[in-house]
Amino acid sequence: PDFLSKLPKERLVAALDAVNGEVVVNGWTTKTGRTVGDMIQELKPYVSGFLVTFVEREGRMGGVDISHIKQLKDLVGRDHELTIAGGVTTTQDLAEVDKLGVYAQVGMALYTNTLDLGDAFSAPLITDRPDGLFPTVVVDELGTSLGLVYSSLESIRESVKTGKGVYYSRSRNELWRKGDTSGNGQTLIRMELDCDRDALRFVVHQHGVGFCHLNRRSCFECPDKGIGHLMRTLEARKQNVVPGSYTQRLFNDPALLASKIIEEAHELVEAKTHEEVANEAADVLYFALVACVKAGVSFSDVERVLDQRSLRVSRRPGNAKPAYTVPAPSSTPATTSASSSKDVPSSSSTTTTPTPSPVAPAIVSPRRTLEPAAGHAPIKLGLPKGHMEKNIFKLLADAGIDLKVSARGYRPTISIPGFEVKLLKPQNIVEMLNLGSRDLGFTGSDLIAELGATDVTMLLDTHNDPIKVVAAAPDHLFDKEGVFVGLEKLHGSRKLVVASEYTHLTKAWMQKRGYTQDNAHYVHSRGATEVFPPEDADIIVDNSATGSTLSANRLKIIDEIFVSSTCLYAHSHLMEEGDPVRKQAIEKFVTLLKSVIDAHQRAILEFNIPESRLQELCRTLPAMRQPTISPLHDAHSLDQWFGVKIAVQKSVLFDLIPIIKAGGGEGIIVYDLKHVTL
Repeated sequence: PDFLSKLPKERLVAALDAVNGEVVVNGWTTKTGRTVGDMIQELKPYVSGFLVTFVEREGRMGGVDISHIKQLKDLVGRDHELTIAGGVTTTQDLAEVDKLGVYAQVGMALYTNTLDLGDAFSAPLITDRPDGLFPTVVVDELGTSLGLVYSSLESIRESVKTGKGVYYSRSRNELWRKGDTSGNGQTLIRMELDCDRDALRFVVHQHGVGFCHLNRRSCFECPDKGIGHLMRTLEARKQNVVPGSYTQRLFNDPALLASKIIEEAHELVEAKTHEEVANEAADVLYFALVACVKAGVSFSDVERVLDQRSLRVSRRPGNAKPAYTVPAPSSTPATTSASSSKDVPSSSSTTTTPTPSPVAPAIVSPRRTLEPAAGHAPIKLGLPKGHMEKNIFKLLADAGIDLKVSARGYRPTISIPGFEVKLLKPQNIVEMLNLGSRDLGFTGSDLIAELGATDVTMLLDTHNDPIKVVAAAPDHLFDKEGVFVGLEKLHGSRKLVVASEYTHLTKAWMQKRGYTQDNAHYVHSRGATEVFPPEDADIIVDNSATGSTLSANRLKIIDEIFVSSTCLYAHSHLMEEGDPVRKQAIEKFVTLLKSVIDAHQRAILEFNIPESRLQELCRTLPAMRQPTISPLHDAHSLDQWFGVKIAVQKSVLFDLIPIIKAGGGEGIIVYDLKHVTL
């Protein structure tokens, strides 16, 4: 109960395995001495429902004990769902269980073809119509009504079998396979029963002109509009070339599409009025849906991801990636001039001129025209010299890119045709990218922010060399609750001294904290900033990877100012208006590196499992799409075994392997990947 009380009740279902009413555990081998009723009463406050498996009936297709199920439903009550498993064999079993308001789990009857899946679905249906048909409302993925038709038990069975919209024609007295004559077929997404069990709803993807025989999308004359109409228009543009179509231009120009998504998202952020937000949101949706259709992603695919995410119990913090972090707005108007160390007067200054806001310096970038002349100019790549160098060289090597560097050389040779490489300090890479003398370069996102580079575009976050830019101070300047009280301890005797190599990030932070020229003084350090306190500075702003250097110097963190890692950037003009051949080469380069980065974060996990446990476990497994499942060669086994392969994030392995083991998986193998292209 202590553990369960910390989880959302609406997400939890208690699974109880029982033999003749007694709960058993450890693969049904250990009796607990507790009845199912006892456990239901104990767990009801913590869960939203129960799955009760009658072990003595499981896999034997001997029918169900309706009176026992009714007793359990009375115990569970109306506010909790009950699902039973074990013994369900016939449509009559399913109908009687459904009448009690209980769900049934069907296994062996389906595996052995004793029970058809379509018949199992329609078992609870009832009708008072002489023809035995069931009214069926047909809707698309967005819930828009397409028409009203009728279904028979046979048409339902055929729909489940084929995955298409199949109904019953009252005029022809036969099955009506939608689209066989008109070409306007339907892909079945799901079927639903209404609460009275006398009508159905088919959710379909409608192909062709539409559902209606009058060549309209809907029989209800509802206008075709909104997101659904937009998706269908985009799909039509993808299939059929329309001269001058802007949408087709976006399909054919990945760089333009990427730029427009970023541009419109930025305009949405800046929108203020109701009308502006609506307009910019519409733009973002249009370009996002173009990207979806280009990749073959339907709106149902997007909804499915959203639904899956809504089921997560634990979530990531949701912080912005470093490249997209927006500083908190300042109450002091920002100046358009670049600030420098002389913006902050010394302690002896008596000037009354207001201190300019600590904005990052605007590095002015001349718009260079990239002209390939007789051919295509080489792509000039900047590689970082120093602490970022090792991991970037490894990333390139893992991608199959060969670099050769001489002992004292700064111009390595690279195995990619058309690329020219130079080793530079990360700070210089920022400046050269912004000026346009380098086309591509790896550098830290903290340096982009610190130097105020306005003419660069981030292409890829390598996640290498992650650091945090933090403000820290000696531990004696904190109170017992861990709150920094440096100003209070000075009692006005002098100004607070803040030292850092990050001039502009630091000044922005000082302004946010209320440290002005009246109570604080900034000192620009040139390395080894952590040794300044306590004699030469009260606070430092420095980058920290593990925090060990801070701890060694008895410094505690006041604030986390910026989160950074090594990223690949490009000169913006190149990506917006440059040579399309060079842009295509850059996009291939980025795709290759991204496949390696994604592979580093994933692993292949394989295991074997008996058929009796396969479906139950596979429903809970993460995978890039679906698990790969193949039968094992074992002619002497009474229970067919299968091999399962999934690609998963390495971060879930710690929790996932015990789940697979408990679910019946054996021979679990994990191995690394080299490339993953999503």
